[in-house]
Amino acid sequence: MDEEPSLYRILKQWKRQDSRTVDGIYDSEGNFQTSPSNILRTFTEFMKKKYDAIQVPTTVTCKTVPQVANYTFDEPIIMDEPHLAVKQGKKLKAPDYVGIGSDFFTSHGKQLNKTCSP
Repeated sequence: MDEEPSLYRILKQWKRQDSRTVDGIYDSEGNFQTSPSNILRTFTEFMKKKYDAIQVPTTVTCKTVPQVANYTFDEPIIMDEPHLAVKQGKKLKAPDYVGIGSDFFTSHGKQLNKTCSP
């Protein structure tokens, strides 16, 4: 049983389509383009230019990590450190792109300690 859209919805849809239609665009030289092929070409040129490869200089200077910092990186992670780091964040929020939040440690903390302990 499909419902027929009301006249209001049909008019709203047409209005939305008209408002999203690109009728003209200025190219990089300042000329106003109105034909669909020229609009597409202008948009394509803009995107190619915007996302072109970044030129990297051939002489790049690299900084070295101080020797003191290497000792910090070599230290083992204590089991409480991840839990304390996540606990500092807000509830139901992931602290990083990995997506492990405080609610995960609340529900699976004991099992993790058993699994990860030596």
